[in-house]
Parts: sequence; C-alpha cells; structure tokens
Amino acid sequence: MTATIGVDVGGTNTRAALVNHDATVLACENEVTLSFGGYSALLRWIAEVADALSAQAGSRASAMGLAVPGILDAARTRVIRSLNVPLLDGREIGRHLAELTGRQVLLVTDADAATWGEWAAIRPAPRRFAHLRLGTGVACGVIVGGALQTLEREPSRHADVLVIDRGEDAKECPCGGRGCLEAYASGAALARELSRLGYASSLELLHARGDGKPEELRSLRDRAVTAVDTAIENLASRYDVEAVVLGGGVLEAVPALFDAIVDRKGVTRGDGRTSMKTPIRRAVLGDGAGVIGAALLVRAAPTSAFVPVGPSNSF
Repeated sequence: MTATIGVDVGGTNTRAALVNHDATVLACENEVTLSFGGYSALLRWIAEVADALSAQAGSRASAMGLAVPGILDAARTRVIRSLNVPLLDGREIGRHLAELTGRQVLLVTDADAATWGEWAAIRPAPRRFAHLRLGTGVACGVIVGGALQTLEREPSRHADVLVIDRGEDAKECPCGGRGCLEAYASGAALARELSRLGYASSLELLHARGDGKPEELRSLRDRAVTAVDTAIENLASRYDVEAVVLGGGVLEAVPALFDAIVDRKGVTRGDGRTSMKTPIRRAVLGDGAGVIGAALLVRAAPTSAFVPVGPSNSF
C-alpha cells in the first residue's frame, strides 16, 4: 500500500486527498461543504473524487478513511450528532459510502483524524499526546501508547475534559451542555461575541487590536485564553500527556491567542524561562491535519474497524 485516500468533511470545507505513507499529500481536492446542498450530493462528490484520486495512484484503493465532525455510534458507522454539519445527523455515512464506492470505509471523528495526523508529524512520537483544535467548533483527541482514546462524555455532548466552566453562570453550548470550551473559544462563539459588541465578525480583529483599545476586544481574547488554558489543565490532569498540540482556524486567524496561551503557561521558548510539565506546540499540518490523519489511519486501524462493502439503507 503506497498511498491511501483520506476525506475530511468540515463545517466550512470538505477535503479529499491521496496521501503517501510519510504523510506527503500527493493530490488533493477541496469543496465548500455548503455548496453540496444536501447529503446525497456530498456522497456523490466523495465517491467521484475517491475514484479520481485512486486513478492517480495507479491502482484502485480498496479502502478510504473518512473524518466527520460530531459524535459516532458505538459501531462507528453512523453519525449520532454533528453540530457544525447537521446534514450528517443520524446518517449511516460509513455504510452509505461503502456501498456507493465499493470500498471499505474507516469512519472516524475529525478530532481523532487530526490528532493522529499531528501525532504522526512529531518525531519521536510522544507516548501520551493530546491535540486541541479550535475551528468553527472545538475538537479534541488523545493518544496513549499509540492508540486513540475514547473520551468520556455525556450522550451527544462534548467530552468532559472540554467542560471548562462548571459555575452557575456558565455559558450555554450548542451541544446542549454548559461551560464547554466551544462556547468560549470556537470560531463561531468568538464571531457571535464580536457581533454582539458591534464589530464585524472577523476574528482578525482580536489579533490586530487585542493588545490595545478598545478594552472589550482585549477582554474577549483574554477570556478565550483562560478557557483554553483550563482545557489544557484538564487534559494534563486526566491523561498526564507529554505534549499538547494546538491547531485550527481560530489560531491561524489570531496568532496572538497561541502566544498568549504559551505565555500563560511559561513554556520555554529559548529565552531561559522554566519550562512547564506539559509543553504546548503549534500544529504543523494546518487545515490538512484531518484529511492526512484519516488517510494514515487506514494503514494503522485493524480490519475490524472498517465498514465492509455491502448493502445499506437507502440515502
């Protein structure tokens, strides 16, 4: 197996890529998720692009990795809930794609795929590792001993380690819970706060003007930093991770957020300061983490983890 196919369905974009064993992207296709207009159109696009990428590889790939945002059922064939791509809600997308493409499908969350991709990019690979991703929503994955961990959560809600405020006034989260990191530091939450304050919803405002006036922008950014800081403490406490990698579109738009989180933690940056127990690193794969991780997981996952080719319910 020289190259594998990965697909990452995101709240903004859907990507499909042919990825080499060393995580090199050989070919990639990208489409705005909303442009599909419906579930069936999304499936058709994935099937067509998978065939095209497979042809570029010179042989027909018999399996593909599919990363989706949301919570999966225990069998990992169906999306129970997807806050940022609701057209996936309740869909047996693993089975549907296996039937449509004639390939075995490895269905994973976008959090696990991105975590695997970023972990594979670190050498030597940490034994206990966490990846926290701030995008339209918030995602988190943990690897211990080379295996992805199942994070504790209530049904259809964010993982427990992502609950950063348990006070009575904790913010409501779109997942139905309260105090989740997504309600404080996701791209959607920060854009809503900017609009509420009377600004354009562009996150770059928090980077360009957050260190000066007006004060409310600085305060908004500081609250996001505190929220992320608490989530990192949760991860360090629960899993004793050796490294935490931060990534996602929010940090791309607001680099000052990453710098502020590092400053809060006192991580060594070559200036002689004492390093913290759990170093924080910046993600290196960017928006490609999910699609690369999905493709690499095809190589690592046991055969039993794949949805086999066969009949499924109508879609």
